Amino acid sequence: MDRQFAEDAVRIFCQANTGYTLNPTQPDYRGGTNCCSFGEYDGQPIVYKSFGTPQRWENELFCLRHFAATGLVPFVLAVVPDQLIVMSKVPGRGLGSIAPLWGAHYSAVQRISHSFGQAIGKLAMV
Repeated sequence: MDRQFAEDAVRIFCQANTGYTLNPTQPDYRGGTNCCSFGEYDGQPIVYKSFGTPQRWENELFCLRHFAATGLVPFVLAVVPDQLIVMSKVPGRGLGSIAPLWGAHYSAVQRISHSFGQAIGKLAMV
């Protein structure tokens, strides 16, 4: 995923949609097969998730909507077709924040993130 493309998509979205903001500081690790950016909407933390392919966007959106009733996945706030999902931020830490705790390198975190993404994609096919 091209990080600059993702950041441009988020900036365009924020400019076009009142109340959405992008945090000035973003984490170093922002995804293995996508790019997550963090911000706020209505005083609540949110995630802007950009995708490299329309199919990955479609699979993730399907899963988020399918499992919404469980309360275990983020709530979808808005979408930009085929490229961006804007969602609530669930409590907890991402892989990038815990990697130093178990000595993983960036490539290991990417592999884990990729495997997780593949598993979610398979759920969408069920």
